[in-house]
Amino acid sequence: MSYWQLYYHFVWAMHRQSSLTEDAALPVRLTTINDLVRTRAQRLGATVFAVGGTATHIHLVASVPPRLALSTFVGQVKSGVSRHINHHGLLPHHFHWQETYGAVSVERQHLPHLVTYVDHQARLHAEGKTIAMLETVEGDTQEVLAVTQDYFAIDSDVWRAELLALDAQLFT
Repeated sequence: MSYWQLYYHFVWAMHRQSSLTEDAALPVRLTTINDLVRTRAQRLGATVFAVGGTATHIHLVASVPPRLALSTFVGQVKSGVSRHINHHGLLPHHFHWQETYGAVSVERQHLPHLVTYVDHQARLHAEGKTIAMLETVEGDTQEVLAVTQDYFAIDSDVWRAELLALDAQLFT
């Protein structure tokens, strides 16, 4: 077997009509969807570090084997989860995802920060402290990024500031 270390942050949104109702049962529904995403990703051979989201979208931090194209991996996770939800009637409505998704490759030393980011999605969204690059699921992605730093610093505040600066360049 070939040696590889490939780490990614994925995000994809629920179709508008499939968004979850924000009520007392939301945490249970999100936990169920997160568990389904984790299980499906693992069955495809991924190592999952974090799964989390809100009533409208899901984040996944995972190491995906190179035998899988990212589009194939995401497509199979999304279709497997929605098929399971609909087959077992886990939601009161037909569930499906938007076609698009976001994928960002990351360095291994940044995994703890990404896990924290994904684990605290509800709070970060409520406080308006999300990072656009990690929330984007569609758009023109052909821009070439030139990062002047040799690496993103491991310190959490510095890492966040660097990503926010990069966000400002890309999304404003």
